[in-house]
Amino acid sequence: ICKIYEDNALGKLPDARYRALDAQYAKEQDALEIEIAELEKAVTSYEQSQKSAEKFIALIDKYENFDTLTNTMLNGFVEKILVHERARKGSQDTTQEIEIYFNFLGRYIPPSLQPVPLTPEEQE
Repeated sequence: ICKIYEDNALGKLPDARYRALDAQYAKEQDALEIEIAELEKAVTSYEQSQKSAEKFIALIDKYENFDTLTNTMLNGFVEKILVHERARKGSQDTTQEIEIYFNFLGRYIPPSLQPVPLTPEEQE
């Protein structure tokens, strides 16, 4: 930028060309600032996830060998449990969704309820 400014001041670079280059550099700098902000956000998120994983592993190590599950242990692992309404009200033989959120990990989805990737034949 300094070079094109000097060239413009010395008359080596026309004003129109200087304005075009200056606008291009400003646009590129704005794009880079946005990219930097996004990358910093991603790094912060990764570091937060890593700290959460380390805390969860430390909790697992703390309660590695136990005979009885206590309330203290349960409270250490479980952040919250959400119990939803029954699928059919008034019926005893119906399904009811329950969500379990673990500390440091988030929502737990049992493997039997996780989406199964489709084969290429099934996708067609």
